[in-house]
Amino acid sequence: MIEDTQTKKTRQSDSRIDVRFPDEIYAAIKFIAQKDGAKIHHRSGEIILTPTVVKLIRIGISHLSDDYQISLSGTNLSDNLTSRVVAIEQELSDLKKLVITLSDRLPDKSADKESDTVSDESSSISNAKRAEAVDRSQPSQVATIAKKQKPEDEPDWVNNDNRRFYTKLINDPDLLAKVTESIELHPKDNADLARSLVSIGFQKTDGTALESASMSRIKKVASQLKTP
Repeated sequence: MIEDTQTKKTRQSDSRIDVRFPDEIYAAIKFIAQKDGAKIHHRSGEIILTPTVVKLIRIGISHLSDDYQISLSGTNLSDNLTSRVVAIEQELSDLKKLVITLSDRLPDKSADKESDTVSDESSSISNAKRAEAVDRSQPSQVATIAKKQKPEDEPDWVNNDNRRFYTKLINDPDLLAKVTESIELHPKDNADLARSLVSIGFQKTDGTALESASMSRIKKVASQLKTP
């Protein structure tokens, strides 16, 4: 573990542990470290987070010291440090609200194609490329070509908007069962459903939940596939 700069301890007094942080907490730690001017590791090129993690743990222990009767050296918080933590928390909250607002303003189809990690590698991409090669002044020809690219064994209800979900679920009964279970737990709230699906691979490239429109498409695909 990297030297604890707050207490000036050496490596011999440190203990190494394996810790896994949820993505949201990891992002917050990294954000705070960047704000505090954390150093960059000379080999990996990654920002060094250990001092920041140690500092935040010390802050947490200092708040709970009375409840658990734990005393650490250097855990007294100054007013400046406390206000700094509050300010960073507010910045993170404002940033999260801004991201949500921008996400809601994006056109639905654009968000589906650019943000979803569930890739439509089977046919929608090839269809789009072939359609772009056709003269845009001939919409009927474009429609004819797109129609011809639809696989013969694909159900009529599958389209370019839901094909990636269909492709992901059609050959994976276990995944379909997990999606169906999540839908049954969150039949009306698409936001809760989207958050529950993140852990099983339905998310945007930044690790956040999909938008409401995608939830409606996933529900349709799951409903059609589970019907005998």
